[in-house]
Amino acid sequence: MEVGSPYIECLTSYLIRLSEVHKVYPSSLISYIVAPVLDKEFLINSVKRGGNRFYDGARTINAFEQNAIDMVTVLEDLTGVRHLDQLTLMGLKEVIPSRYLLKKQLSWCPACYEEQMNNEESYYNPLLWHLEVVKVCLKHKCRLEIHCPSCNKNLPILYRKSQNGYCVYCNTWLGIEKGNNQDSHNLELNYKITLIAEQFINHKEEISVSGNRQQIIKNLNYLIETYEQGNLQRFAKNLNLAKTTLWDWCKGKVLPPLPRIFEICSLFDISPVYFYTQDISTNKNLITLNVETLLRNRGTREIRFDCTKALSILSEYASNSERIISMTELAKLIGYPKRTLYEHFPDLCKIISAKNKEFIKRRTQQAYEDNCLIIHNCVEILGKHGVYPSRRKIEEIAHKPGLLKDKKLREYLNTLVQNEFSNDRR
Repeated sequence: MEVGSPYIECLTSYLIRLSEVHKVYPSSLISYIVAPVLDKEFLINSVKRGGNRFYDGARTINAFEQNAIDMVTVLEDLTGVRHLDQLTLMGLKEVIPSRYLLKKQLSWCPACYEEQMNNEESYYNPLLWHLEVVKVCLKHKCRLEIHCPSCNKNLPILYRKSQNGYCVYCNTWLGIEKGNNQDSHNLELNYKITLIAEQFINHKEEISVSGNRQQIIKNLNYLIETYEQGNLQRFAKNLNLAKTTLWDWCKGKVLPPLPRIFEICSLFDISPVYFYTQDISTNKNLITLNVETLLRNRGTREIRFDCTKALSILSEYASNSERIISMTELAKLIGYPKRTLYEHFPDLCKIISAKNKEFIKRRTQQAYEDNCLIIHNCVEILGKHGVYPSRRKIEEIAHKPGLLKDKKLREYLNTLVQNEFSNDRR
């Protein structure tokens, strides 16, 4: 579907449609047709035991790893259809890393599904939707959905009974729009990034042929040298990036993730095809720093949320009575906004917060009692020497300047003094 366009179908979607044409579920097609031909021990064992290992890693079928190569080979042999590799990112392994490349769950545009239905087309999922960096649909100017409108669950990329356009859990039609889901705060930037992603998908074959690691390194170093006079720190700041990470990219130790390349392309108004395949220094007049994008990028770049990592750390702090920390400090430690953590794990966050408040309450009470004891001892010492227990005298003896700035401690001192004078009068 949509071969030769930014909305070309992905391989997992094609696999699901192939199952539908033969009136079987994807699980049957994979178990009885694909698995025996692939002859992969892990897949055969998964089929026999009913595990989810194959489905959990199914997103990489759309990428460039060995399972993508194997699936393309098998499906081409079984169907006689050629060039199924175009439904994946095969050929791009030398220029893009797998990190931050593909989403772990399905995302979709309800309006696109409705459009497919109204045009009486087969329902399918574009490869574009699977890119981690793509959050919006440019056709319909809306955010992509990530939760079923009925059961509110995240949906897997591929599962035993997957049907394009329907929830795998409750079978609800996903063309149902939730209403206005636009977030003006980040939408404009997402449009620009998605436009760059469309260009990337549309020309990925050209990039796979003409792109290379050395060109990426050369172009990156040229931009740093030209616009920040070689200052890695300043350029890294423009991307909200650690200087050491940028250094690794510039030295060719690791490849920049695709979302970061798209940010750079957005920042300098460069086509991703141009960045990956051409020496940008030869047309330096065409390269300009987009200041508006730079300012917006600093304030609105979305942090990629690692749900598993956050859950693991929060669970540890919530269950361990000895690990006390405020949610503000823990959010900094994990690396996500506190509000984001509360949105995803409200109960765990409340437990951690309550533990911290109780700890602070106990610590405050203990400090108050300790200071009261110090004041009491000082009053006794001064009383034995016939000296009035003034605030200054008590703080001198206790070696605690500012001790009696606390209102409650001053009230305690006043009570002690009054009782002392009352006893003297008797």
